[in-house]
Amino acid sequence: MALQIVGSGVVGLLVGIVLAFPPGPVSLATLRTSLQYGVRAGISVAVGAALLDVVYCLLALLATGVILKLLGFVGEHPLLSLAVQLCCVAVLLGYGAVQVWRKREESPAPSSSPLAMKLLAQRFRHRRGLALGMGMALVNLANPAFLPSLLYLGVLVHQFQWVQPGQMMTVVAFAGGFGMGNLLWLSVLSYGMHHFRRRLSGESLERLTRLMGLALIGAGTLLGIRVLMATKWHELARLLPVF
Repeated sequence: MALQIVGSGVVGLLVGIVLAFPPGPVSLATLRTSLQYGVRAGISVAVGAALLDVVYCLLALLATGVILKLLGFVGEHPLLSLAVQLCCVAVLLGYGAVQVWRKREESPAPSSSPLAMKLLAQRFRHRRGLALGMGMALVNLANPAFLPSLLYLGVLVHQFQWVQPGQMMTVVAFAGGFGMGNLLWLSVLSYGMHHFRRRLSGESLERLTRLMGLALIGAGTLLGIRVLMATKWHELARLLPVF
């Protein structure tokens, strides 16, 4: 039993790392936060995202019916679903725009000094990082392919018997490992950005922060295009009043 639990956790860890590789809103937000406030702040964003990934994974493994109901709800209420998706896109675009056009903050000491890093870490509250990570993970709901991919993940896990039927602890271990894999990869990105940050001047840091903001705007734009392309406009047209 214990060996099966450990095995499920290890497989979940590997799957989480692999699925965390592709760049997206969460990884961009982690890099941007690490660049501006240091590695601990970046990891707090990663923890927030990883917690929600555990919830997503548990839904995929235990609540397939819930996902199917959500997919059915999306099909039955296309206008409401489109509004929620566009709100998620707007949040991502707005967050990126804030990073691009925000006023430059004067650093009290050189950006690479321990004093500056301590002051920056104090300025950034970890609860804020958790909320940011969860918010960026929620933005995934705007992706039309996200819910079907969750459903497919649950099917694959049960098909390859990465969790044991009737053994709840193997499911929890897989979901926990999945979240840890995501957290591990994002932590690597955060540490890498932190060490890269120390080599940059204040002006270079400011430019790179704005570049991260532009990348977030780009990700939001692509996501918005996917949402618009996946929308069944002919069904929405039927809901409009006929004059």
